Amino acid sequence: MRIPAVARRAGWNLADQMVSSLTNAVLSFMVANAVDAESFGGFAVAFTVFALVIGAARALATSPLTIRFSDSDPGEQHRVAASASGMSLTLGFAVGVGCVAVGLVVGGPAREALVAMGMILPAVVVQDSYRFVFFSRQTPVKAAANDAFWAVLQLGAVGAMLHLGVSSVAPLVFAWGLSGAAAVLLAVRQSATVPSPRRTLAWFREQSDLTRYLLATWATQHGAAQGAMLVIAAIGTVVANGALRGAQILLGPTSIVSSAALTFAIPEFSRRRGRLSRRQWLLSAAGVSAAVSFLGLCWGSIFLLMPDAVGEYLLNATWPATRDLLVPAVITQVLSCAMIGPVVVLYAIDRAQSTLTMEIALGAATFSGGVGGVVLGGGPGAQWGFAIAHAAILPFWYLRLWRELHRQEQPPAGAGPRSDAGQHEGFPRHP
Repeated sequence: MRIPAVARRAGWNLADQMVSSLTNAVLSFMVANAVDAESFGGFAVAFTVFALVIGAARALATSPLTIRFSDSDPGEQHRVAASASGMSLTLGFAVGVGCVAVGLVVGGPAREALVAMGMILPAVVVQDSYRFVFFSRQTPVKAAANDAFWAVLQLGAVGAMLHLGVSSVAPLVFAWGLSGAAAVLLAVRQSATVPSPRRTLAWFREQSDLTRYLLATWATQHGAAQGAMLVIAAIGTVVANGALRGAQILLGPTSIVSSAALTFAIPEFSRRRGRLSRRQWLLSAAGVSAAVSFLGLCWGSIFLLMPDAVGEYLLNATWPATRDLLVPAVITQVLSCAMIGPVVVLYAIDRAQSTLTMEIALGAATFSGGVGGVVLGGGPGAQWGFAIAHAAILPFWYLRLWRELHRQEQPPAGAGPRSDAGQHEGFPRHP
């Protein structure tokens, strides 16, 4: 039986997300088991810098590829890919210089980790940018192949160094980064596109009407979540904070599915921007949300039903406290997945700016719910606060989507009557 092309793309997209996420997790476990606690803390600092730069690079450089250029002709796709990857290279280089400078000032394990990360940061940021180049060109199989190539190289190199007795952070970070540089060379060959840093300023100007909202949304999401956890740790208990982290670890694989849904569905729907009616857009959003939420519920149910012995094996002494908040944690996860559909469609119709107010509202509700919940009921209270916040905001995501779709169906002010009255219009490329 021949698998439909869209199903193959969805499968390869999910495979790529799994390879990328699981490789990072395995790398962290390998380093954690090879170095002392302080050295691993330095590695964690460097890896946090990497995660933050990747998020910023996606918002400023590569997300416009899947939102605006998925249906462009090959020549245009080649131009924008060179511009976006060039901007990623520029950003990686600039932050890398800052990392080296900070690393030379600070002391301890963080010093060598930051210096090493700064030197290899441009390569790993550019490698991630090519993933979005492939997503926008409907070739996620190339992204999966490139990430698999990097995974084999980096895990092999790090494993060999550990076998030789290397126990410092810098060589391990260099091995990881140089493997990423090799993956960049492969990506250049796969895409026939070379990064063009000289186009950075032009790309920023061209896409600033979109990227400023993407960057603000990304900052809001990360700031609210991390801020809530920090305050909960300060006013709650160590056990409560550990239990919340434990639930995040157990339910983490659902985020892989959510990320795959975003990177797959946005370019797929973007290519259909002029062909779907408002009803079809709403049904598409509901369908994406239902699919991801169902998978999130299935994954969460595994931990709700599993024996305590398994939980104790996975989380040791943290398991009892985590078990007490698993029900609201799974509910929160399902509600979060239910928001994916409206986000996908709003991005696909090039209305990313309309998501910012929703993300701010969700961030404020999440922060208030978590902090208020931990005061009233400890760890379980904080998790129920997160769940209530998501439940309160979810309907407004669909209301916002409905309004944006309705607004785009209206003719411009002063325009004459529509010749296809009664028919649903397509949506303009850049509203």
